[in-house]
Amino acid sequence: MSCMFVGNEQRVVEMMRLGYRSAIIRTTVPSVTWLRLRRIARHLGVQKMDRGPLPTSRRLLRTAKSCLGGSTLMTIYETLHSNANTVVDIAALEKALLIYSGIRTDYRSLGEYIEVLARDLRSTDVFWADCSCGFRYLIANDSLRPDVCPACATQKNTAQYKQKKNAARSMLSAATDNRFTAHVALGP
Repeated sequence: MSCMFVGNEQRVVEMMRLGYRSAIIRTTVPSVTWLRLRRIARHLGVQKMDRGPLPTSRRLLRTAKSCLGGSTLMTIYETLHSNANTVVDIAALEKALLIYSGIRTDYRSLGEYIEVLARDLRSTDVFWADCSCGFRYLIANDSLRPDVCPACATQKNTAQYKQKKNAARSMLSAATDNRFTAHVALGP
């Protein structure tokens, strides 16, 4: 079964692929009915579109991984759009998301949140911070977490994980060696 998308429906398809919520799609393309929106989603294999209000920037930037992704995405956006602090440019946001999708595979979850970050960056609810490592990252004004660079935090967590994994391997190896030694000493 082939389905041809024309006009505004093509815009709906692009927005669905970028991960926008149904409410945002309906307000951006009001000529597309809810029924047609569901049929397009079914045709594209979208199981469930997110509903409800958009989260705040504070919630979006709460983990090191999401802060790293959001900061990288907004850096790309600012590179493409020189007036990012004064005007939100939807076309530049979507272009930034497409560029980011070539870098990361988790981009779909950021599709609609990039608009929230752009809006809050413009209204100064979100601001840039610079780390001594050279990474520039976003912080929400009402953030409950301490000012920690997500790049440094990710590297630290990775190093701690590797250290714990190596310690677990050496403990397992020592336990295996002890069992083997005990088995050989006692005999079969």
